[in-house]
Amino acid sequence: MKRNRLRVGKILPLVLAAWWAAAVTLAAEKLNVLFIIADDLNCNLGAYGHPWVKTPNIDRLAAEGLLFERAYCNQPLCGPSRASFMTGLYPRQNNVSGNAILIRDRCRMW
Repeated sequence: MKRNRLRVGKILPLVLAAWWAAAVTLAAEKLNVLFIIADDLNCNLGAYGHPWVKTPNIDRLAAEGLLFERAYCNQPLCGPSRASFMTGLYPRQNNVSGNAILIRDRCRMW
């Protein structure tokens, strides 16, 4: 019995240390995602090579991260487009077809 306690006493700290190291590694690998959404914001930004527009902070974020160069909008209206973006569903699937329609009234979020 005493021998088993000694084994557990030696093995348990090693297991806990390995578990902690794995948890720290996984936490460090999580990605931070920032989507900048604004009305009438298009690719006229310095990050996309526009010569006149000065956007130093967005340019720095784009240089350090991922810049979407091939994107499209599912709907020309703001409400359905944002609802599609937030739910991951096409506008015909999330039932938001206009700006005055709330997502929570039409689509189950989770």
